Amino acid sequence: MDVRSIDQKKAKKLSDYLKAKEFPNNIDNVAKEITNSVTAKIDCLSCANCCKTSPPLIVKSDVSRIAKHLAISKKQFMRKYVLEDVNGEMNFMNVPCSFLKEDNHCSIYEVRPEACKQYPHTDNKGFSRLKKLHARNVSRCPIAYEVVKQIKNSIEKNIV
Repeated sequence: MDVRSIDQKKAKKLSDYLKAKEFPNNIDNVAKEITNSVTAKIDCLSCANCCKTSPPLIVKSDVSRIAKHLAISKKQFMRKYVLEDVNGEMNFMNVPCSFLKEDNHCSIYEVRPEACKQYPHTDNKGFSRLKKLHARNVSRCPIAYEVVKQIKNSIEKNIV
């Protein structure tokens, strides 16, 4: 499955479902289990839509680590790759990501931002708190789409 195979009408329904749903207490465990199952079946490199559409949130430790890896100063890295908003939140400035290669591999994979490591965040603790994020990601990430779909099906069948 890649992003082209995501039915956007169904993704919208899943997004709406997420926003309205109260989840059971064990949702984090269920989401982690389903995420592990789904990620074993879907090849991120066939899609890389996250890198093509969604600049990740960058934190100071990411800046230091990546700048060191690139052998440039933090200041140079910030000027060349990072946008900082009025609240101090930082993102990569280019979409698609400057570090995405033609074969969908990441040129800084070993030192990539924490947000990239955690994407699509479906197995993070606090699944319920991240509903808005998951609601956005179901339309752009086949893994997020499939995880949320399976969670929905499990809840509806009272398996969860």
